[in-house]
Amino acid sequence: TNVPTNLRFKILVDKKSWSDNAHGENFLYGLNGVLVTQQQVAQMFLNYWQRTRQHRQQYAINISTQKMPSGPLYTRDKTAARLTLALTFGFFFIGLACLTARDIVEERETKVKDALQMLGVNLLTYWMALVITNVLL
Repeated sequence: TNVPTNLRFKILVDKKSWSDNAHGENFLYGLNGVLVTQQQVAQMFLNYWQRTRQHRQQYAINISTQKMPSGPLYTRDKTAARLTLALTFGFFFIGLACLTARDIVEERETKVKDALQMLGVNLLTYWMALVITNVLL
């Protein structure tokens, strides 16, 4: 048999599940497997042409297709958002506790509280000033 010189093939795709724009729904890559099928059909024709050209016996040509892996599917997972929020608050608390401990140690080293008590500042005023300073700054 002679191999035709102009091979043409067409891949039919269900129009409901494929659109030709670059930004398809859910960022599906590879046009739902069309690229894989097109490459395999072209390879099948090339193999057939080379085998008949070399006068070897004709082999059965099989084609197998698989769907292209889909791209990143971005879904709004509420459980992951809640977990992220809980972890963020946990890290904020740990950071705040470390900063507070550092401030207490620094205050104990400088003995600011004792110096203010000797100047006549009562304890409530000292603690209010400390809270306002730490919250605002």
